[in-house]
Amino acid sequence: MSLDPKDRKWLEEMFDTYYDKVYAFLYARTGNTALAEDLASQTFVKIAESYRTYRREKGAVSTWVFTIALNEMRSHFRRLKGKETAALDEPLELPDSVDIESDFVRGETKKELLSLLSRLDERQRSAVTLKYYGELSNREIGKVLAISESNVSTILNRAIIKLKNLMEQCDEIAVFAYKSQEESK
Repeated sequence: MSLDPKDRKWLEEMFDTYYDKVYAFLYARTGNTALAEDLASQTFVKIAESYRTYRREKGAVSTWVFTIALNEMRSHFRRLKGKETAALDEPLELPDSVDIESDFVRGETKKELLSLLSRLDERQRSAVTLKYYGELSNREIGKVLAISESNVSTILNRAIIKLKNLMEQCDEIAVFAYKSQEESK
């Protein structure tokens, strides 16, 4: 693909601005580092292939980018539907830092958050991940999900309440487990 310097610069800026956000969004949705990287790469290949179709008057560039990312994720899962797959654990990555305890706690927190997110319905999960991982506004989320801005606010509010309730349940279970463990000593 031959690009003029102006187009190349625009695509480089797109990548620099959105790659980390798109990756974070896809990781929050899939819970898999390698898959999120693959999907993010596929998203930016699609952007590079179709960048001339973007029209500023139709919406923000962020809406366009996250719509492509969401469609790539959905396409991936549609291709997998009906096929048996074996779930493989991600390879263990050794931390670069010496603070292994903090790294462990951070990793466990990410796992817990992804687990809680998986308990939301599809629309809630999409809205939350676009808002907090993709850093989109409610208006942009509405355009990506084809719903009104006020509906996005309602969905986010309900999702946050549900997440808080789920977290409180987890805390209660943890306290109960800790007390049971202490009593058995």
